[in-house]
Amino acid sequence: MEIKNLLFIVCIGLFTQKAKAQTPAIDSLQQLEAVEKSLEKKAFLLYDIIDLQSEIDTGIAYTTLRTVKNLVKENRYLLAFAPFYEGQIVWMSDSVKTKQLYQRSIQLLSGYKTPKALQITARAWHNYGIFLQMSGRQGEFTDILLNKVIPVSKKIDDKISVASAYNAVGTVYSNKEDYQTALNYFKQAIEYVQLDKRSIKKMMVLADASIS
Repeated sequence: MEIKNLLFIVCIGLFTQKAKAQTPAIDSLQQLEAVEKSLEKKAFLLYDIIDLQSEIDTGIAYTTLRTVKNLVKENRYLLAFAPFYEGQIVWMSDSVKTKQLYQRSIQLLSGYKTPKALQITARAWHNYGIFLQMSGRQGEFTDILLNKVIPVSKKIDDKISVASAYNAVGTVYSNKEDYQTALNYFKQAIEYVQLDKRSIKKMMVLADASIS
């Protein structure tokens, strides 16, 4: 069997496993959303559902996005999150539109300083930066991580996001064969992730840092 065919089968297998893992989480969130009375909490549960659905069925994710938009109607704060989650949906299919959506999300959320707004702002910056990295703009990517993602994540004490950003910076330097600088950033990533109690994400970031 050719290596590329084997890799394709492995990727399909991993995707199937991930999809199976996402389904119970989606079901649980949908049950919570169905009984939630608070408009804001209901909206964020739907956004969380979109985050998961976008990885397995973009059509269903778009249906959920329309649902949340209709629900919040003219609530500018809650609507400001919509571009980010639409970006999550079209991530794999339309890079130009995705970057525009992340930029729009950053712009709309800039007027809000709630923990949720800052969290999504950091995610939007990080994801936008990934597209710069993929187009060879490594310096701009690291600038975004160090000057946007990490400072915003630190404001809300999101240690996993800080660790992920430091790890990404380390990976950039590792790819440039500047291993000492890369190691310094990997160490910072590990220091932050060890402070966090979300064990599953901790293991994923630690594993990523150790093999980058």
